[in-house]
This record gives sequence, structure tokens and C-alpha cells, in this order.
Amino acid sequence: MIVWLSRRTRGAERPILWVAFLLIAMPVAHAAPRDLFLWPFSAESPWNRAIGSGAVFSAGDNAETHDLLDGPQALIHAGTWSMPIYLAAANDPWVRVHDVENKRDFRAQVPPGARPDPMGDRHMFVVEPAKTHVLEMYGARIRPDGSIETVRAFRVDLRGPGMFLKDGHFPGVRAMDASGMGGVIRAWEIRAHRIAHVMTFLLPYARLRHGPVWPSSREDYWGFRDYHGHVPIGALIAIPPEVRIETLGLSPDGLVLARALQDYGAYCDDSVGTDGIVLSAEGAAEGMPELAAMRLDFPVIRMALRVVLNNTPATPGGGGKPRQPVPPP
Repeated sequence: MIVWLSRRTRGAERPILWVAFLLIAMPVAHAAPRDLFLWPFSAESPWNRAIGSGAVFSAGDNAETHDLLDGPQALIHAGTWSMPIYLAAANDPWVRVHDVENKRDFRAQVPPGARPDPMGDRHMFVVEPAKTHVLEMYGARIRPDGSIETVRAFRVDLRGPGMFLKDGHFPGVRAMDASGMGGVIRAWEIRAHRIAHVMTFLLPYARLRHGPVWPSSREDYWGFRDYHGHVPIGALIAIPPEVRIETLGLSPDGLVLARALQDYGAYCDDSVGTDGIVLSAEGAAEGMPELAAMRLDFPVIRMALRVVLNNTPATPGGGGKPRQPVPPP
């Protein structure tokens, strides 16, 4: 374009070249920096890596696929048994957070209205005002004096991979040694009709296999004793590319979920008491009509899922050309 414009008359050459420079120098809209509260972790993180063209999927009749598709329920947790995520403000009070398992304390700014999930795991995630770190809590209980006691707490860098957590004898708040904020479906994504990251899923003990796989190096405490299935913690699942998701009879919102599972997939990061498969959305998504539509369609979508057999450090997402580009910086 510049070569062609430079052949214009001398009087017009300068302004036309200036316009060309502006067009080239202007950043494209999708390159705007991400808000890490809304879309966390580095562009290279396994949480942000799309499925690759080299992905090899489990057959429809093998043991891994059977455990993935078996069980009467296919659910998406949000209002309970899920992840309330809060953003602290600069003027929120400082609170002492005691981590019982790792025998350590944190000081964190916590919004006065922040509350853990009401069910047994009692997760609560508080993102710092600078949006660079999140304090993830498992088994959180707010004491009368305002301090918080947790079974386990972990401070995760939202600029990092959100995986491979090692700080502490009991790292991470899930069975997988990864951020619990990773893979959670956010309310803003549901409203935007686009989920552009790997999600997270859970299976019951009876369908999990002892021995985690990359990118996890951990599983439940008693996995060696209680896991009796074939899908390991850390397993990546997705819808194979040959499946035409448009023919599955899904609602527009169900199609959003199916497209995300085909483009990015989901990691198995924990176990669940439900007999079936569970995805995780944040607590704020509860009550959204779009989430209700996804829930209705998920049992159909589930039947198209398969395990990615070659998700490794050398071939993340199965290797080859990713189905989607890396996220903005």
C-alpha cells in the first residue's frame, strides 16, 4: 500500500503516507490488554491454549470414554458447590486469613459482603485491587471478629500459568495443583456469548483413575485408594473437530458452550459426589437465563465429548495448529 501511495503526485504524497502510517500503527481491537480479573493467566497458560489440529481423541467405545459419558447427570454448578469470585476495592478492610493445613497466615483486603459458597467445600476467591493476584480459599469460614479461617488458602499470580502450584505442603484448592479460578465459566462470558479458554470438569471417584497426568501432578489425598475408573486428574476432554455441533439441536446458548468445548475443551481438576460430569461456573452466573439454557443442553453436548490422548508438554492441546489464536496480552 505504501509503495502505491508513494507514486502519487508530490503534493499529495505526504498526507497520503501519513494516513497509511496511522492505519498501520493503530492497534487492532482484540490486542487491547486483558482485564485479569475477568480473563486470567498468561497467554501461554494451559488454561488459555486451544485444542490443536494434532489432537488424538479416545474412541467411542473405550474405557475412558465410557467413564466420561456414563452416569445419569450432566450438570453446571454455579450458585452452590462452585466458585464465588470477588474483586476487592482499594478501600476494603484488611483481614487476617489463616490457612490451617499449611499453617500460615495471609493479610488480604476482602469486600465486606464477600461470603464463601454455602456448601461443604466453601470456596471463596478474592482478587486483589491491583488484579495481579487472587487469594483462593477452600473451606473458608468467617469468624465473629471478621477474620477468616480456611482449610487451605493459596495466593495465585494471575499473570502466570495458573498451573503447577508448589508453594505450600498442600498446594492449590482443588485436587489438581492448579488455580481454582482456572476454567471457571464467568458471568460476563455467558452474556458475551463467547467462552475463550479451557474449562474445568469434575467426575466421581468411581470414574477417576489413580495417577494424575500433565498438567497436573496431584490428585485427591485418597485417590490411590478411592479412584476406581479410567479418567485421571489433569485429563483434557473436548469435542472432536469432525462433530458438526450445529446439527445437535442446541439452543444459541448451548451452542456457545459446545463451541467452547470443541475449540478449548476442559480439564479434570477435581472429584465430585454427583454420579456424572459437572462443569463449574462462578456464583454470580446463577439465575442467568443463558446459563439455564446451557444446563438444558449440556446432557446432549456431553455425549459428543472425548478424551484428548496426547495432551503433553510437547504437544499442548494435542499439538499442531490451535483452533483459536492466543488471547490478547
